[in-house]
Amino acid sequence: MSLAGVTLVVASEPTTVARREAMEAVGCHIIPGYSSMDVTAPAYACATATGPDDLHAMTHRFAAITRPTSTAGGAHDVDALLISSISDTVPRIALNMMTGDYGRLEARTCDCALGALGLQTHLSEIGSHEKLNSEGVTFARSNLQQILEQVLPARFGGTLLDYQLAEEATDAGAVRLFLRASPSIGPLDEAAVRDTLLHELGRDSLLGAYQARMWEQARTIEVRREDPARTMAGKVLPLQQVRRGDDRPHRPVIPARDRRLP
Repeated sequence: MSLAGVTLVVASEPTTVARREAMEAVGCHIIPGYSSMDVTAPAYACATATGPDDLHAMTHRFAAITRPTSTAGGAHDVDALLISSISDTVPRIALNMMTGDYGRLEARTCDCALGALGLQTHLSEIGSHEKLNSEGVTFARSNLQQILEQVLPARFGGTLLDYQLAEEATDAGAVRLFLRASPSIGPLDEAAVRDTLLHELGRDSLLGAYQARMWEQARTIEVRREDPARTMAGKVLPLQQVRRGDDRPHRPVIPARDRRLP
C-alpha cells in the first residue's frame, strides 16, 4: 500500500537503516527524534541528514557527553550517553544521567534551519546498550538488531518484520532463547538460520566467537516457525521477553475502525 504524502515522526525504537528504508519504500517522509521519560526531547531531526538518525542535539536545553562503556563481557565497547539539564524549562534535573543508550556526538555545520540557529552538535547512530543474556553469556543488543533486520532477511528472505528473538525464563531460572521466523517466509533451513545467527553474533571478536560457541554447545537457541509477537501498538520488537507459560498466541491488533463495543 502506498503511503505517499504521509509524514511519520518516529521515536521509541532506533531508526535503523533497514527500518527507514522500509518506511520510505512505501512513500513515507521520515522525521526521527530522540527522547526519554526523564530527559524530554534532547535531540531532533536534521533536515539535511547524513544518516538514518542524524539529529541535532538541543544544546540550549541539555549538555551531552559520551563515556566509553563495556558491554557483552568486554567484547564490545560503546559510547554511552550521559546527559545534564541546563535549562529551567526542563521538567527534571539531570546531572550526567546515563540514559541506557549510546550514540555518536560530533560538531558539524549543516545547511538546515536548526544548524543556522547555532545547533551544530549532531547525535547519530543511537542504540541501546542493553545486553542479551543467556547461559552466562552476553551480547550487545545493537548487534542482534542488525542481524535480525538485515542479515537474516538478505540471506533467507522476508523482511525485518519476519524475525524476532525471544527470551524465555524457565522454571529453573535459566534463560532460553528462541528465534521466531514467520511462516510467510516459506521453506526454511532452520539449522542454517541458527548457524547464521550464531556466526554473526560471534564474528566481531575472539570473545564473541567463544561465547557463540558456548550457545551452540548448550543448544540455547531454538528456531520456531511462528509470526513475531506484536505489541498492543502493533510494533515488532527485535527482542521480546516472555514469562514462563506466557508464550501464547499474541493478540491481533484490531484497527480502530473495526472495533466494536460488546
